[in-house]
Amino acid sequence: MDYELYVDRTQKWISVAPQTKATHVDVYTLVCEANTAGSFRSAEVDVINTVTGETPNVFYVIQYPAETVATDIASLANVADNTPVTLYKETVLATSDNSAVVSDGTSCLYVTGATSALPVGKVITLNGVKKTDKETDKETEVVSVEVTSYEVTAETSSVTAPTSSYLGWVTEFPAYVITSGKLEKEGDTYFIKAPMGQKVVFEAPLASFDLASKVGGYVNVYGYVSSSVYPEGEKAETCSMILNAVSAIEFKENNAWTLSYSTDPEDKKYPEVITNTVSGSTVPYTLTFYSEEDYAKLGGSPVNAALRLSDDVLYYFDLFGDVYGRDEIYDMLVHTDGSTGSDSFGEKDFGKYVAVAAGIAADGTPTGDYKTFEFEKKEPVSVATYADFIGRWKKNG
Repeated sequence: MDYELYVDRTQKWISVAPQTKATHVDVYTLVCEANTAGSFRSAEVDVINTVTGETPNVFYVIQYPAETVATDIASLANVADNTPVTLYKETVLATSDNSAVVSDGTSCLYVTGATSALPVGKVITLNGVKKTDKETDKETEVVSVEVTSYEVTAETSSVTAPTSSYLGWVTEFPAYVITSGKLEKEGDTYFIKAPMGQKVVFEAPLASFDLASKVGGYVNVYGYVSSSVYPEGEKAETCSMILNAVSAIEFKENNAWTLSYSTDPEDKKYPEVITNTVSGSTVPYTLTFYSEEDYAKLGGSPVNAALRLSDDVLYYFDLFGDVYGRDEIYDMLVHTDGSTGSDSFGEKDFGKYVAVAAGIAADGTPTGDYKTFEFEKKEPVSVATYADFIGRWKKNG
């Protein structure tokens, strides 16, 4: 035998089988693994003269992708659109009547084309066709799978929902989001307007959420945003969400709270102080105050102020999440034990203000509790003389 075949060992998908002997002929067999990469691949094969060391011939093996590609979520971006794919050990995190979100514990995937709800909490093998949505206004394309079939392979899963993202900063989809607003309905479409103006539309929500009974009320919503666009002529985004959970908010004035305003002349940086004196309540709360003009922009509504304060907490959860744990951020922003407390603020101009206390739960959502207090920061009155200060007095009789 004067010749042998050589394949680059980095190409682990192709190998040379042990040589066999036919009549006056040496037979070599190249063995190729199934191509599950979702794209073409090639390998160089060298024919080497074992006596001289020369390479008299070189040829290439080009392999087509398998008809169905077995892959994971992270690798789907490298798979051509409209390629049949199979994904194993995917946990169903949320579902609507025609779409879902699944996770392999590392990444999440948007699933479309379902003819019924997928089983939330169960582990499945997912068969479908890879798609890419290029209609989103965000820079990131949305990779999805149009499901053709699935099989439940485990009844329980250790995979949990990822950390929530702030609605105004979502750039990768699907993204787990928590937000709040008034539930509305147009035709068959349910939606809320989030505190910063985004319209959050729920994709074919399950009947078990009983949204019809909640229309006109305020709700906290938990789910996965699958896309986000700016409709023509609109100033805020419209987001699509697969709803995972919903809870009603009962807004009410907390009469166990009493707000007051004071100043601390010794604190040159934060001299304005809002205090909440609490009697008989343990609801965690946060404090702020608005100028009369800014409060009017909120419709003069303590409910809108409470929703905005909740949105602020969710914003800071995301902003400082790489530095602090959520519990730490919550402790910084909220009086977590619900007892009497004060917050200090930078110096404000003279004028009328409205102080607001709002109940905030540990996940950043509003509890529904609120209290307001109107006050005026007056400019000190200067007088020319002591006589001007005491005025004129007249005794009759």
